[in-house]
Amino acid sequence: MLQITFILPHLLLSWILYDFVFRFIKYKKAKHRITECYELKIRYYYHGILRKALRIAAILLIPLLFPGSFQTAGVNLPLEVRFVVGFVVAGLVLVFIPVTKEGKLSKNYFFIPRTIKERRTWVIYSLFIGTEEELCNRAFLFFYLHHYFPDLSLGLILVITSVFFGIAHLYQGLLGVVFTSYFGAVMGLLYIITGSIIPSITVHALWNINLLNFWEKATNEMDNKDHTA
Repeated sequence: MLQITFILPHLLLSWILYDFVFRFIKYKKAKHRITECYELKIRYYYHGILRKALRIAAILLIPLLFPGSFQTAGVNLPLEVRFVVGFVVAGLVLVFIPVTKEGKLSKNYFFIPRTIKERRTWVIYSLFIGTEEELCNRAFLFFYLHHYFPDLSLGLILVITSVFFGIAHLYQGLLGVVFTSYFGAVMGLLYIITGSIIPSITVHALWNINLLNFWEKATNEMDNKDHTA
């Protein structure tokens, strides 16, 4: 049992690092395959949901193996006041998040859900994305850095995890790295303010779901340009 407790956090970190390092390569392969066979996109969503679910299950083992780490890992209900304040702060900041339009969209055009089935699956996928990425990048990494590097300040941990989160989205280009680093910092602050990972998961999932509205408007604009060209 002691060996599992010692090894598991390092295995989880290795798994996260592996996924982030090879995400760029996997993204390129997925783009090539989906471009050649559009029907593979929905399968890509399903595979993504499965990968996220497996990592969520692994992350949730941490509080079971480390007594008292539920609070450290953020898997707890927030205090009412901090909960409300955190969501207000997140809402105000997210309003001003810069959204890259046509340039960023053109890179991810192949990935956009179009059919009703794809859009419904994207909503489910967004819930898993928000849960898994917040558990990994906020709850687990905050816990890992605090547990194994106790001299690190909370502010420095916030910076490290935010930059790490941004670099993990290198496949979106330099602008995507800057944007996701900023987004990661907002989610990290929300996590710190509320003392819970639940608000961060909620905001992150809603943000991804809301991309459907942005994508619909942007794709209509791009389609209109293609017809008029």
